[in-house]
Formats: sequence, C-alpha cells, structure tokens
Amino acid sequence: MGVSAVSTRPLPNEYFINDVINANPLYIGKVQENGIWLIVKYDQTGGSMTYANQSNQVSSYDYSSAWAARASLTYGQFQTLQNV
Repeated sequence: MGVSAVSTRPLPNEYFINDVINANPLYIGKVQENGIWLIVKYDQTGGSMTYANQSNQVSSYDYSSAWAARASLTYGQFQTLQNV
C-alpha cells in the first residue's frame, strides 16, 4: 500500500544545504529555489551561531559569490536578518 497525498514539492521558503566546511568555524551554505541564500557560521570554541544573508551585507552577492566570500561576510543574530 502506497502513501497518498504526499507532496515532493519544497515548502515555501525551504532552504537546501549546498555546502559545508567542517572546521572551526563551521560554515553551512543554504539556498532556496528562488536564489535567496543563508550562510550559517558556528564557532565551536565559543558555542555561538551567527548568520549572513543579503540583508546584512554591504555588497550584493549571489549564493556562489557569498559562499566564496564567507570568511569576510557580515554575520549577525538570526532575528536581525530580513527575507529569511
């Protein structure tokens, strides 16, 4: 017997993990279908998690350029971001 009424479509605003750098800090790069990106930075020593997306950057980035510049992005607390 199969499962009915199961959708394989992503949820609205669902992020997909594209990249992970497993070091200290740990970086996780995520992107939505529409190109909105989010990079999570976790400082394993201090135990703090901060976030970067287009809303807290001075320059405009697409996902691939933001991922390449991840070490120099501006990070902040999740609640300070817009359009997540």
